[in-house]
This record gives sequence, C-alpha cells and structure tokens, in this order.
Amino acid sequence: MGGALSGGTDIPPGPVPEQYVLSLIGVPLSPGLAAAITARQAELVTAMGGYVTGRKPLTLLAPGDSAASAFSKEALARLRRIKRGARPARLDPG
Repeated sequence: MGGALSGGTDIPPGPVPEQYVLSLIGVPLSPGLAAAITARQAELVTAMGGYVTGRKPLTLLAPGDSAASAFSKEALARLRRIKRGARPARLDPG
C-alpha cells in the first residue's frame, strides 16, 4: 500500500507490507442476492491465489471478520498477553 502504512511503526497492527488492497463490495438489491454476492466474492479471492495474504487493515474489516486478521502473529500474541494481564479471569465481565 505504500506511504506511512508501509514504514516501521510501533502501533499494534505494525507496517502493512502488502502493495495492494483487494476490496470487494456487493449491494444485494433483493434478499436472495446476498448469498450469491458472498459466494462470488469468495471465488474472486480464491482466484487471486497466493496474492491474497488474508491480512486486512483494521479499518476495512467487514461484518463477521475477526480483528485478528489485522495483526501480525507477534502483535496479536502481544495484545492477548496485555489483555490477559489487564483483565484477569476473575474480573472478566463476560
């Protein structure tokens, strides 16, 4: 993606080394089209093969996406450690 996103940073998501973003938007004009749109989007991602890393900028997550896909494995482990330390199981509200 270049620019400030590709440089070194200490924020949890870290730099974004990918050069491009594949963003697929579908507007179902009738209730029956939603599943077809989702299926076609999955086909396009599959067709891109190894060019798709699965990593997503945190601000571009779709409903149902996990925030974990926005972080490197190392950053995600670090954030989970911080969360466990800040919210012990005995104080977990949910």
